[in-house]
Amino acid sequence: MMNKRVSVTLKGVVLALILTVMFSMLLAAAMYFFDVSDRTASALTFLIGALSCMSGAYAVGKAMESKGLATGGMLGIIYYIVLSAAAIIIKKELSLDAHTLIMLVCAAASGMLGGVLGMPR
Repeated sequence: MMNKRVSVTLKGVVLALILTVMFSMLLAAAMYFFDVSDRTASALTFLIGALSCMSGAYAVGKAMESKGLATGGMLGIIYYIVLSAAAIIIKKELSLDAHTLIMLVCAAASGMLGGVLGMPR
């Protein structure tokens, strides 16, 4: 059972990351062709991350059929760690501030919500 939980959770993280890349590319195209302000782009980036994380957790909740809250929260945390690791590799710096904590909490919360919504009724 534990191996299935890990396997399904990792598949959910991969799904969330793929969705993040796809929607980020759409946002980049929109920013290229239209006049999108930095504030709007920042809000849309946050929304993309939350919805991607929620979608991955939803898929995990559907597959696991139990413990959607815990599994979704774990997915959100893993998702955030992977994105942070990529950002550290690219930017070569680590920033720990209020924004970092808010993003971690939002990733975990959207994962929890997605995991609960994915549970069979």
